[in-house]
Amino acid sequence: MVETPAKIEVLVDSITAINTPSFSKEDSLIINYLSRKMMDLATLKEKMKAGEPVKIVCYGNSITYGFQVNARGQVDKPYPQELERMLRKQYANEGIVVVNEGHNGWRSDQAAQQVGYTVIPHNPHLAIVMFGINDAYSKFTLAFYKRQITYLVKYLKKNKISVLLLSPTPISTPQNTLVGEYSEVLSVVAEEQAVAFFDLHQQMQKRIEGSEIPIEEILPDEVHLGAAYYKWIAEAVTNYWRRIK
Repeated sequence: MVETPAKIEVLVDSITAINTPSFSKEDSLIINYLSRKMMDLATLKEKMKAGEPVKIVCYGNSITYGFQVNARGQVDKPYPQELERMLRKQYANEGIVVVNEGHNGWRSDQAAQQVGYTVIPHNPHLAIVMFGINDAYSKFTLAFYKRQITYLVKYLKKNKISVLLLSPTPISTPQNTLVGEYSEVLSVVAEEQAVAFFDLHQQMQKRIEGSEIPIEEILPDEVHLGAAYYKWIAEAVTNYWRRIK
């Protein structure tokens, strides 16, 4: 859930002094991954096709969580749940498990600070990472955002977890400009760190613009998706997955 403007002003003043987060040696050894190699997405796809178990963690903010506008709870079918259903159907594999690690209001710096306690204990093969909307409301610079995402990716890779970076879903407020710029940053980080990147922002923007559905229905509070449209994220990721070779 996006912070209110009043809270954001306080956050920006306090956050600008935060350096790249660090973890103790003990934190990095919560689970021992030394015996497992990090797999590329093509290899994970082959595991799925072969009927082998694959665990994915979707790590993000309230969009990943599936925040329900007005009810201020969780929708019945957040995108990670829909992604699990679609991948299981696609590969006839009930061993595919998708975990929802969506945290309302989180930014990239919080994601980097907490990754050892959120993603790592699940021991996933893959982490699908999507942060940026709350960063834009907090007015994080591109450099600061890149530093947090880079740290997060390196931490996951160190723990033998494959990474797919998703650019944030579009919003219908002026902050969408910065969200779009974060997408370019993610593309650069993906290339530098040799991980996968999918421009979900662009794909969702095209779908919204090409739809006859009123924007007020798709984004009822200008940020979060209506309950029926979180599956659009899962559909986009599933289509991306089909193209992996």
